[in-house]
Amino acid sequence: MKMTTDKALTRLKIYDILLGMKRAGLDGMTEMELDGMLLHFAPKPGRVAKTGMQWLAKAVAGKKGVREPLRFIYCDGHHAYASDGHRAHRIPAGCFLPGYYCPKMLLPVGNITCGPYPEAWRVFETAAKEPHSKTVLADCETVVAGKQVNYVLSRTGQISANKKYIDDAANGDKETMLLESGGRISGQSEFGEFVVMGLRT
Repeated sequence: MKMTTDKALTRLKIYDILLGMKRAGLDGMTEMELDGMLLHFAPKPGRVAKTGMQWLAKAVAGKKGVREPLRFIYCDGHHAYASDGHRAHRIPAGCFLPGYYCPKMLLPVGNITCGPYPEAWRVFETAAKEPHSKTVLADCETVVAGKQVNYVLSRTGQISANKKYIDDAANGDKETMLLESGGRISGQSEFGEFVVMGLRT
């Protein structure tokens, strides 16, 4: 047990040292090598986000995501966005400069070369304009291709959504008010706004 604790502390210490090197701009390593080491030693995010950027990182597309820009957090100067194409989170930009951010290290990355970030602001604008109603979700599950899928069903029974996406958006707060409109579920967490697209069940 003691060895595990020491190992965890050592990884955090190494991460802090590397982060200090990146901020100080020390020579001896290329930026790509340093970023690779930072990614390796970066602490894993907890189940409940403690910052707005951690909350955004939950909505980023995975490594196998087809659209490369969606694998990053994006800031346009007004808001910071994250989306995997099925859900979107946004927070006020605050002190974050425009550009892309690594969802694991939460640090700026260079320009992404395979296209601009999708116009995520449209999702929020559309959700705000459509008539919506307060909803309560019921937990459901089904089996698709031999795999159990957990989802939630709206009070009207017209919208279902991925349960994990709703849980990530609410960030562990069971009292988060959810709205349903136009085939999507939206709301406000302690950090910012979210929209989760409906599923076909």
